Amino acid sequence: MTATEPMIATERPGSLRDRWAALTGLAGVLLAAGLVGWLDLTTSEDVWRHTVSGYVFTDPVPFTAAVIALVLGSATVLLGLLRAGVLAARHPSVWLLGAWIAGMTAVAVFPKHDWTVGPSFSGHVHRVASLVAFVALPLAILLLTRAAVARGMRRAAHLAAGLAIASYAYLGFLAWTVYDAGRTGTPWWQAVPLGLTERILLALEVAALAVVAVGLLRRPVTGAPEKNG
Repeated sequence: MTATEPMIATERPGSLRDRWAALTGLAGVLLAAGLVGWLDLTTSEDVWRHTVSGYVFTDPVPFTAAVIALVLGSATVLLGLLRAGVLAARHPSVWLLGAWIAGMTAVAVFPKHDWTVGPSFSGHVHRVASLVAFVALPLAILLLTRAAVARGMRRAAHLAAGLAIASYAYLGFLAWTVYDAGRTGTPWWQAVPLGLTERILLALEVAALAVVAVGLLRRPVTGAPEKNG
């Protein structure tokens, strides 16, 4: 093929199933976001201070359904990325997305601390699992950017990377807030609005995952690399 000839790619088998994986994953992620939004709008919880995880005590069925939808949606997006050849099984993003999925699963299995009773082993596991999940997903998104661009997902990959960077920027701001509170003697849970914090992080990270799913859904059926010039 000469430099002046157009790039011709043949259709890759299984591409329709790849699109179904992306669509199913996107549906799961959006369903999870919708359920949490519905809970925030229809309950009397203080979303500024009360975390989303607190719904496990007041509205366990829709909360658990939201987490299950997010876990299944995330797993299906990962499957779509693997099937489409965007990621290989050995790619670090696969393991990081697995950590996100495992962390969100643990969030559903191990409820947070019930402060009307006191700290619990379940609450400690919940807190660690949440932290692992929130750190792992943005890194997974950033590391898959180059591979996604090469597979025809340039715009989606760059937008998702921007949301991932915003997630880390917000985590950095929170770390500084906690540190500054420690210097002034203010309890960190009073300096940080936990409910708002969790919702902002969830919004950024779930949006990044949804953008990846949309990019996977819209990528060329042929799977040909996208030209950048």
